[in-house]
Amino acid sequence: MRSKVQKALWEVTGNKATGVDELPIELTKAAGKTAITALTAICQQIWRSNLWPQEWRRTLFLPLPKKKVNLDRVPTREPLC
Repeated sequence: MRSKVQKALWEVTGNKATGVDELPIELTKAAGKTAITALTAICQQIWRSNLWPQEWRRTLFLPLPKKKVNLDRVPTREPLC
């Protein structure tokens, strides 16, 4: 599982919005082996318990208006996924 975690970590691109932990992916990548070890332990615990952490289930969608549109019209807003 460690190799899968390492591969997934390095495939994530930077300049993304942070999650509930507010840690940018660049910081996680900079932690190197320490981050891989910690993330692997978390993934193994999830695998054994078959339970996702509650924080990982939370999602916040904010409507972002398209450029140059009437903001009063609901259909002009789209979730950013």
